[in-house]
Amino acid sequence: MNRAELRASRFRELLGGRGGQVRLAEALGLEVPVINNWTRRGVAKSEMYRVKEHFGVSYEWLDGDPEAAKYGDREDALEYPLDSSLEQAPTRGDDVPLISWTQAGDWEPTFDPYSPGEAEEWLPNPTRSGPHTYALRVVGESMWPTFSDGDIIFVDPERSPRHNDFVVARLATSDRTTFKQLKLDQNGNGTLHAVNDRYPDPIIPADENVFIKGVVVFSGRAW
Repeated sequence: MNRAELRASRFRELLGGRGGQVRLAEALGLEVPVINNWTRRGVAKSEMYRVKEHFGVSYEWLDGDPEAAKYGDREDALEYPLDSSLEQAPTRGDDVPLISWTQAGDWEPTFDPYSPGEAEEWLPNPTRSGPHTYALRVVGESMWPTFSDGDIIFVDPERSPRHNDFVVARLATSDRTTFKQLKLDQNGNGTLHAVNDRYPDPIIPADENVFIKGVVVFSGRAW
């Protein structure tokens, strides 16, 4: 079985019995024929992140890596310091604050998004993430097609980042933030990548000046 066949086989395994395609299409806001096509060809790269988050499996396993564990492991966790400014974020029941200060993919000035009155609005938390989870609205096309302009991402500042996670990061030397995908090599060295390979400066070294402000744990597609 080649990798493409393995991707399709693993996706069919996740769907389970009758009705699985319809349920997943409804959950992701897609048409059933799209899901049906994935049963033959595997999940489209542009939707793989949402599918792996929906089922709670690892990206590598869903992508057909024959050596990957279905649910991943913690050995590839990256020991970057988390941004302490988020540790005392206020909560309001199960709601999380939607913050409008970030521009996905571009470096933007950082300020404390949790000051009184700074939240654009409060949104129900669709995940079992930490108590200090916050939401951001994606702006720009650096993470397209995985994330679109206007999408809402939910970010957990207490989750340890791992290989292929999507993260919000701050560059300490300039106090600016970005939204990228984290890649780790065999030695644990990290780089931040734009998904859109046409984006200028698509790779940023994740060195000692980079602080991970949180890991994306859920996204809602803008329609």
